[in-house]
Amino acid sequence: MKEMLSIISKNNLKGNYMLYCPVTAIPPYFGTLTECKKSQVVFEKRLHKDFDVLTENEKHGIRSLIEFYRERNGDFSA
Repeated sequence: MKEMLSIISKNNLKGNYMLYCPVTAIPPYFGTLTECKKSQVVFEKRLHKDFDVLTENEKHGIRSLIEFYRERNGDFSA
């Protein structure tokens, strides 16, 4: 299984969940936890298209930033 590049966090303003990747300009997707998990499958495929061609040094920086957001905001991903 490939590593998860996206995050599902609770969105306190809207009272639901938010699917996003903090290292892209793609706007977040808002929905129920079930909707976000379904959308995450397609979102991950798109993210990995770009991520898989990066150098290991670039990947390390992205992983570090994503991990920071996971720890700060929580992650409800599958």
